[in-house]
Amino acid sequence: MAVFGRYQQYSGRKHFIPHPLTELPEIKLTGELLALFGEAMANLGKIETLGGNIPFPAPLIRAYVTKEALLSSEIEGTVATLTEVMEAQRRKKSVETRDITDVLNYIEATNKALHMLQAENFPLVERVIKEAHYALLQSSAGESKTPGQYRKVSVAVGQHVPPPAPFIPQLMADLEQFLNTSAYPPLIKAGLGHVQFETIHPFLDGNGRIGRLLIVLGLIHDGLISVPLLYPSYYFKRFRSDYYAYLDAVRRKGDWISWLKFYLRAINETAFDTLERMNLLIKAIGIYKKQLAQFALKDADGLLSGMLSTPVFNITGLAQDTGYTFAGANLIVKKLEHSGIVKQHGSGKRSKIYRLEEYMRILEADTIFG
Repeated sequence: MAVFGRYQQYSGRKHFIPHPLTELPEIKLTGELLALFGEAMANLGKIETLGGNIPFPAPLIRAYVTKEALLSSEIEGTVATLTEVMEAQRRKKSVETRDITDVLNYIEATNKALHMLQAENFPLVERVIKEAHYALLQSSAGESKTPGQYRKVSVAVGQHVPPPAPFIPQLMADLEQFLNTSAYPPLIKAGLGHVQFETIHPFLDGNGRIGRLLIVLGLIHDGLISVPLLYPSYYFKRFRSDYYAYLDAVRRKGDWISWLKFYLRAINETAFDTLERMNLLIKAIGIYKKQLAQFALKDADGLLSGMLSTPVFNITGLAQDTGYTFAGANLIVKKLEHSGIVKQHGSGKRSKIYRLEEYMRILEADTIFG
């Protein structure tokens, strides 16, 4: 294949300027590519079916958004654990480390974009992308990166020198048009759009995270899934060097086919992981319900919902989430700890932190299928 773009000298540097995706020669789904596409579509259909039948959907969806935020941020070098992030969510304070703040901001960016798409009925347009980026960089460290605004200077990403700043508005307008009018199947369109976004590299910081978020937003916007129970960053993180190599091969050789195969494998493995992990989580929730029923509590489902919403918690937080008194919540936690449902995290004595142990263990596992 030929290079899909052109090199242009600008201010002393040779920049790569991609052609609009609307000019992309037709990519035909045949052979292995077609097989991968069919498998991915089937798996996404299973996720959509499962998403409509899970118990306590809001806490589980929140957990999946948090996991994708963590994995996508880890690709960029963030170091944090799921427990640390969930504990920070419980505290609701802005005294976190830079890494944890980055993950929390990614969660906020996801929620903001989803609200615009689903509650405000926005199409997948530049305003959604910019609002998500603004939320992503809300910290003292991010303020110098002009959150929510396209970059005004040239940058280099390894060997790739993205388009000069004056070209970005038109390139992003072309991408918006493609995402909303292309005749490609939505799943393929999301994969093509991701490469184009990363090649344009429109922001000073956060392009990788916003670009990966754009995949999930595209699938939701086009109706393949209705809830974000997919985290493709798991696969991209696992095969990080391949991920960057396939993106680069599109720019250097116009090799869209190899990228799409890699991308569809990412969707397939991630979807399979989601299905297996979610089934384990649903099974664990069923066991919790049976165990809590033995305690003859006045609102066992309310207690379980509170713990699922904040699976890393202290006594005060649990009391606030469930309506129990501190003494009542303390007594319940002792029973839960004795039965193995929760386990103390760390060695704190004055404000003990607890985890919904099996639930967190399932969520924290790198992969369910080896």
